[in-house]
Parts: sequence; structure tokens; C-alpha cells
Amino acid sequence: MDLGVYCLYLAIGFFGEPISSHYTTQQLPNSVDLYGQGVLIYPDFQVAIQAGKNITSHLPAEIYTKTGTLTLNAVAAINQARFISHSGEIIDLPIQPCPHQMQEEAEAFALAIAHQKPSAYLEWLQTAEQVHETLYQMRQSAGIQFKDEKE
Repeated sequence: MDLGVYCLYLAIGFFGEPISSHYTTQQLPNSVDLYGQGVLIYPDFQVAIQAGKNITSHLPAEIYTKTGTLTLNAVAAINQARFISHSGEIIDLPIQPCPHQMQEEAEAFALAIAHQKPSAYLEWLQTAEQVHETLYQMRQSAGIQFKDEKE
């Protein structure tokens, strides 16, 4: 199942848990989803997600706002961000990428453990629960059912 978990973590991290979600998929005969498109529904906007094992996208992530478009080069290990206003003004946002892709996450985990910050654990757990509940809803909407899953 490839429902775009990285995209979901980014969207839910930015916008919180959606009020509903949908997913459509191209499946193999063994029910593996090769490619799909998801929609996260929020009260005032929607988030579209594309994910797949049989595609390689070179498109950036885009967030449309009332004043312009925020473009990110990726949904994980973001190292370039640009805002383009509706009038065409381009603002390159300063991002200092870490030398190692997972460095920031590792440092956050180390700090939370060293300083015993239960609030960090609870926030991460809440986000993980929201992502996986959304994944479940999307999987159900696409009719993806695991072999050992009870109906």
C-alpha cells in the first residue's frame, strides 16, 4: 500500500487532521496499489496527493494561498522553498539544509529523550495517530483490504 505517507505527514503537520479523505487507485490483480490520488478535505480547502510505485514525479509540492503559491522542492528533506505572489514577485525563502537527511529528526529525538519531554512524545504520537487514521480512511475509500483483515 503506497498512499503517500510522507505527503500525509507533511499535510497533517502543516494543516492538522482533515475532516475526511478519499483515495482512488490503480491496483494490480493481487490488490497492490501501484498508483493513486488522494484528497484531504478541510473546512476551507483541500489537499491533493499523488503517490505511486510505478511513477517518478519531478513536480514540486505546491501550497496555494490567497496571495500566491509556496513551492517546496520535496515533501521530505526540503532544501528549497519559493513563494510566488499572484503579481509574479518571487521570494526565495532561506532554508539551510542539513548535511544529513535525517539529522533534524535525530536531534529532536535526542533532545526529547535527554530532557525527558513528554509533550514532544505526545505531539509525535498524536500526529502519527492522525496520519494512520487518515491512511485507514483512504484505504477504505479505495476498497483496499488486507488479506488477513476482517470485514
